[in-house]
Amino acid sequence: MGNIGIENLLNGKGVKPTSNRILVMRELNKASHPVSLADLEVLLGFSMDKASIFRVLELFSEKNIVHVMSFDRVAGYLELEKARVRYFLSINAACLPANAVQGEKRTYRTLNIDGEEFEFSAGFTELHTESYKQILAGNGFRISEARPCIETVAQIRHAEPIGLVGDYHPLAKLPLSPHPFGWDERR
Repeated sequence: MGNIGIENLLNGKGVKPTSNRILVMRELNKASHPVSLADLEVLLGFSMDKASIFRVLELFSEKNIVHVMSFDRVAGYLELEKARVRYFLSINAACLPANAVQGEKRTYRTLNIDGEEFEFSAGFTELHTESYKQILAGNGFRISEARPCIETVAQIRHAEPIGLVGDYHPLAKLPLSPHPFGWDERR
């Protein structure tokens, strides 16, 4: 991706395309794996000090970034007030990890917090049923409480994917599947 493409990408994310931001994004875009601050220092030939690189990365991470989006999956990165989230959501059973397939699961839900995995696929249907009961009983969330979630989902839905650059979810590397009707819906 050339400078014009990077400038358009940054502008599209609401980030002013300064020379430092363009340099960092160019290196992130070239990388085929997640890149650390130390990696960027070397890749940039020490043309930028560590604090400047860190500020650019911090700015990029404050944004809702989508790495991959197609008809059957979306993967990206969210920086929230109290969490950094790499996510991968798919309706394609071919994307299920081997341990889920071996257990004959049709759905798989997991969180990895500081290297410890918590799998919580079982009981999720009951959770939805209980939530609906509470909503119908008048104990649901107010629109003001749900608005940040709705806005985040809308941002993800309308985002332009940047590809496998930066801190992406490992399942984002899975090969994309052809659309069942032959449409090319990748963005």
